[in-house]
Amino acid sequence: MNNLICETISSTRNKDKINIHGYIMLKDKNRKNLYYWRCEKYKTLSCYGCATTLLIEDQHYLKKALDHNHAAEASRAVIQEIVANSSQEIYLYLPSHDALRQSIKRICHINIPTEPQSLESFNISENMKKTLDGSNFLIRDSTIGYDRILIFITVENLKQLEISSFWIMDGTFKTVPIIFNQLYTIHGCVENENSCIMPLIYTLMSSKSEECYRRMFQNLIEYSEEQNIDLQPQFILTDFEKAIINATQAEFQNMQNKGCHFHLVQNVYRKVQHSGLATHYGTNEEFMEANEIMDWFENYYVHGIVQRRLRRSGNIVRHLPLFPPSLWSVTDNIEHAFPRTQNPVEAWHRRWKILVGNSYIGVFKIIKEIQKEQNQIKMNIESILRSIPRPLQKKKDRECEIRI
Repeated sequence: MNNLICETISSTRNKDKINIHGYIMLKDKNRKNLYYWRCEKYKTLSCYGCATTLLIEDQHYLKKALDHNHAAEASRAVIQEIVANSSQEIYLYLPSHDALRQSIKRICHINIPTEPQSLESFNISENMKKTLDGSNFLIRDSTIGYDRILIFITVENLKQLEISSFWIMDGTFKTVPIIFNQLYTIHGCVENENSCIMPLIYTLMSSKSEECYRRMFQNLIEYSEEQNIDLQPQFILTDFEKAIINATQAEFQNMQNKGCHFHLVQNVYRKVQHSGLATHYGTNEEFMEANEIMDWFENYYVHGIVQRRLRRSGNIVRHLPLFPPSLWSVTDNIEHAFPRTQNPVEAWHRRWKILVGNSYIGVFKIIKEIQKEQNQIKMNIESILRSIPRPLQKKKDRECEIRI
């Protein structure tokens, strides 16, 4: 059982409510001293965040909690308490809820440093270099010319990455501070009876150049060697960005690099549409047979475009394709039961966007959110290693995975 005591909130309608990590929860039901709660935004936002508490001597002790699909609003709990404990006479003179919320935010922001306007003026404080439980988190702060790279990872996450059978890597450009270009994450598979793909490395980058990607990997390898950890990934799945592909192949020679099958199919069809062939393909009955296309594709793309034929030997010199078959073929993925798409990472990106709340937020806020996310990941890893069953996936999610 968790030692966290949940704050009970007074309600104007005398309904049981508690505050768990800034989320207001409504009582669903109880069995003796075991209470079940669900998010107050269950209907408005279809949030399935829920919790279980154990009532001991009029105190609710948190036993279990599931994630929400939106950011926490601690100010709502404060406002709820103020309104519920105000008399009718005082309530008439209270500011609106929005005004109260803004006042609370202004007070909360008093001790937050002013947001830097450039990479050069950005200095990270000591408490932001640690996890919430005090472990080392910011392992490298690198500068390449005018660019900057911040790598966040714990030793425990690094150990999980070492034994992960595959890595999935991707960046998000929407939920990042203005002075940075992207938040790049490396996800690994934490395996036991209940395996799960989750983020293990968080990197804030001001560029997506091949040089910056290589520096990120070099710093990661250097730190892992300091911790006597050997990073030799067998399989790495990325999108079809040449900079990350080249950097991955340069720093991890003994691995298979694969591109996301979903992105491949998506971009091929976009090209078909852009060329005006989508309608033609669907309506023209005399469209070329697939066998002839496959022969052409093998002769002129798989083996490379013919550059010239040597007169003496008769050998053909070809230009290698930009993306060779080894990168996009899913044969090895299927054979070794590796993922074919970045869907788990895309799902995390959607969840992360909801948790962060804004598109372009401050760098101090994003680091605090990364610290909170790492705390959640730590608990998730512990649950998996202790073989605690995962919640059953929704039927539509299971069917989607089967189709893929």
